[in-house]
Amino acid sequence: MKKIINFFPTITLLVIFIVWTILVKTIDVTYISNVGYLGFSHFNFTVNNFVLDFGRTGLFDKLTDVGLYLSIAVVLIFAVIGIVEWVKRKSIKKVDQILFVLLATYLVAVVSYLIFEINKINYSPMSTFDELKSSYPSSHVLAFSVFFITGVLALFEYVKVNKIIKICSISFVSVLVCLYAFARLLSGQHYFSDVIGSILLSMSVIAFYINFKSALASKVSEEE
Repeated sequence: MKKIINFFPTITLLVIFIVWTILVKTIDVTYISNVGYLGFSHFNFTVNNFVLDFGRTGLFDKLTDVGLYLSIAVVLIFAVIGIVEWVKRKSIKKVDQILFVLLATYLVAVVSYLIFEINKINYSPMSTFDELKSSYPSSHVLAFSVFFITGVLALFEYVKVNKIIKICSISFVSVLVCLYAFARLLSGQHYFSDVIGSILLSMSVIAFYINFKSALASKVSEEE
């Protein structure tokens, strides 16, 4: 029963994301020629009309691509740390537990992305009949949010800092994620509902990391 309670925040956020996704498919739905149906259409169109000029420049699209590459670099850094530990300690069982938690979290994020690549909810405002781009949820926002926030949290397992520095660091990265999500919206590649969906999904994946780490820590303490 304790393990189920440990994952309650993850399950709650996931349910909220699922409800949001259902609403996106059912509320104020409008058919867009050659693309498909769009939920929250009037609100999405209003926001999209505002960001359209920004999106046409391609500036924010390129900037958010850079952010995506940086978030992937975070994953690679922890992968290298894991490989080095494996080689030095000559056993995968001796690799730091936090790296396995990160690996599980990354797999959850990737599987979530693939699910919506296969089952498309919305298409990008920049889509054409010849090139339909899935836009729900934003994969850029998902990767940037999950990889950077869990990366900072995992870093604290290696670098011991006081509580104030931890709070300031997490707050800074959280603000950065919000700015990134806004920049991705300005890129014109997504509707507002796509970005909100991605933030909700990201929160559930990050909660999974925190809950999984906590559950493993509790198990270790019980064994000791």
